[in-house]
Amino acid sequence: VVWERAEGEDAFAASVVEPAGALETIADGEVRCADGRAAGFPCEDVDLLSFLTIEALGGAPGERVSDVWGWTDPETGAEYALVGRTGGLVIVDLGRLEAPRVIGTVAANPSGARDIKVYADHAYFTGDGAGQHGLVVFDLTRLRDVTDAETPVELEPDAVYDDVASAHNLAIDPESGFAYVVRPSGGGETCGSGLHMVDIRTPTEPTFAGCFTDTEGVLSAGSSHDTQCVVYHGPDTDHTGRQICFASNEGVLRIVDVTDKQDPKPIAAASYPSQAYIHQGWLTEDHAWFYLDDELDELVGTTERTRTLVWDLTDLD
Repeated sequence: VVWERAEGEDAFAASVVEPAGALETIADGEVRCADGRAAGFPCEDVDLLSFLTIEALGGAPGERVSDVWGWTDPETGAEYALVGRTGGLVIVDLGRLEAPRVIGTVAANPSGARDIKVYADHAYFTGDGAGQHGLVVFDLTRLRDVTDAETPVELEPDAVYDDVASAHNLAIDPESGFAYVVRPSGGGETCGSGLHMVDIRTPTEPTFAGCFTDTEGVLSAGSSHDTQCVVYHGPDTDHTGRQICFASNEGVLRIVDVTDKQDPKPIAAASYPSQAYIHQGWLTEDHAWFYLDDELDELVGTTERTRTLVWDLTDLD
């Protein structure tokens, strides 16, 4: 982008200049890695199946992708990528990995950071800094009725939960049927930028269930950046069968029992040497370990390089 100010004027005029050698979509066959390159991308021992540009995903200049999730149709076995674009949710058919095909878009308020999850064959997605965005719901089984000749199509959502406005992130516990809207802001029930809990057991009729707001934070007290919530079946039998969230809350890893959404109970909070910004993490399948990443530690110089911190969850307390 080139900004120009006319003489004697305070305002600037912007012009978008098309970059030379812009990336091109690769969707007509696999590209082999040769001499360290595959269709312009550096490679080593890896071939390029395909690549979709922002334009191929229906985006305009200046848009970006901020998340991706997936869905496999349990009836047909078809696989889809659910891509969070600035302008909404883009659904891509992965039937042929070397030739992915955009099925359609569920438009939503523009957002540079949205998050997508799936529950009971429904996609749920949020938008950060997107005004009255809400939690958008789309029934993915409707894709069975979209013909090749129609694609790409504009798809209408099946529901919009508007008790929350914008949000940075989203987690869903598919076993219990609850969604956790993370760091909500801009309107509705923000839960102090913590966890806004939603009952989605009836997928297109989301209802507010409760809040959890922490006391710790870096940018603001109580702020959550991400979470994983599960029906716990790990080694600590004191909490077996309870609904537990492992929340990356900027300054602490917070473990909280959310079984009672009206009265969530913090279990523990933990940090570590050279902590900068606790960004996100994920449980092992047996709930015995938690892998955590710090977004800023190597950038602010508290550690020399990127690292993953591994937590022993033998005793949640």
